[in-house]
Amino acid sequence: MSSMRFFLSICICVCIFSGCGSRKDGCKLPIVNINEKEIADLDPLKLVDTTIKLSQIADNIEIIALETIDEAMLSGSSFLIGNKFILANRGNELYQFSYDGKFIRLIAKKGRGPEEIPSMGKNLSYNINEELDLLYITCIDDIYLYRLSSGAFLGKKNIPDFRDLKEARSITMTISDSLFIYSYFSRGVKGDDLCSGVAVQDWNGDIVWRKEFDYLTWTIVPPPIDIETLSGSDISIVNTDNPREFLFQVDNHDTCYMFNVDNLSLEPYMLRRTTGLTLKDGHPIGQFHTGSYVLHQEFNRINNIHLMRMNLTTKFIDLSNIETDTYFILYDDKTKSAYNITKFEDDYLGFIHTYHGSDGSRSYIYPSLAPPYGKFLIKYEASDFVKLANEELEDPDISKEIKDKLHSLLERVTETSNPVLLTGDMKRNPKFQ
Repeated sequence: MSSMRFFLSICICVCIFSGCGSRKDGCKLPIVNINEKEIADLDPLKLVDTTIKLSQIADNIEIIALETIDEAMLSGSSFLIGNKFILANRGNELYQFSYDGKFIRLIAKKGRGPEEIPSMGKNLSYNINEELDLLYITCIDDIYLYRLSSGAFLGKKNIPDFRDLKEARSITMTISDSLFIYSYFSRGVKGDDLCSGVAVQDWNGDIVWRKEFDYLTWTIVPPPIDIETLSGSDISIVNTDNPREFLFQVDNHDTCYMFNVDNLSLEPYMLRRTTGLTLKDGHPIGQFHTGSYVLHQEFNRINNIHLMRMNLTTKFIDLSNIETDTYFILYDDKTKSAYNITKFEDDYLGFIHTYHGSDGSRSYIYPSLAPPYGKFLIKYEASDFVKLANEELEDPDISKEIKDKLHSLLERVTETSNPVLLTGDMKRNPKFQ
């Protein structure tokens, strides 16, 4: 009996270590050579699934319950997290909060007044530079400037007329030399001179550097809307933890680039591949088509780590019959490894979020690295938070620490409150294997 137990123990150990070894190898991405530079080739369909805990990857965790007032109800908003301020965009308005969640002001809105933005919604791209006390917003071919400390409108800067029918989109800026870096695209019909590109513009309005690409994307929406247009692909300009390096991410195309503003160099950085992407006249079709994917958040790089969420459309019949697979990806640029996170444990609050591809029961609460500084962020809509908290409090094994946190928060948060934000810093050496 003793010999049999020993034999079984050896077999179990061999299986465990063999499994770990193959899993670790599976995390490493293939490497491809582009212009004599070796870069990772990331295909979300081929990633290894994993479970990650908040405590493994983030430090200095804080809970921010945003002040709830009638003038700023923020359900469904997107957030920008600075060191001093929080900006929330909802529809045609942009709200400013202090970092502790106190409401400050409505700082920008859509309108026809001299201090207002003529077009917002999905056309809006905004960012902040707290060192220069600036909020800056792109709209068509202008950059609108506001003072963060006072909310004062500082005027606008024109984007030079170097392209017909162009629209500026994603924008950031440098601190030491106040350079704006923004993407733009042109739209039209087949046969027009279409493009997407990136420009670097100084404070005086002069173009320091500009690069155009032939990346184009079809937008085809079936009846009853019935739209078919070809335009330059969206390019996201993304900050990294190096203030002189920026990522260029092109929607519906493989290659991501790294741009260095000091020497104005542009190099391939990573491939994001998907299979089955549908083409029309050699160009990919956007999200309303089988095989298309949407990158739902810009994946800022902090301590060589990226978090990104991709939805791949696996079936599209019509607008009421769509199936998608969700991939929540952690990429480590230092080791060229990537994981598909199928379960994320918020062990600070005791919540568990699972992601099961096209399973309708999957969670829609995803951690991200928020612009402009890559702060770790989990956004809990108030109704979701209250539901999760009450469910967790029913657990007989809940720790006293978590129980006290949840009771304290539930005294301030109701189902109709503004969102609850969990923020922190990405660890320098996260352990997620």
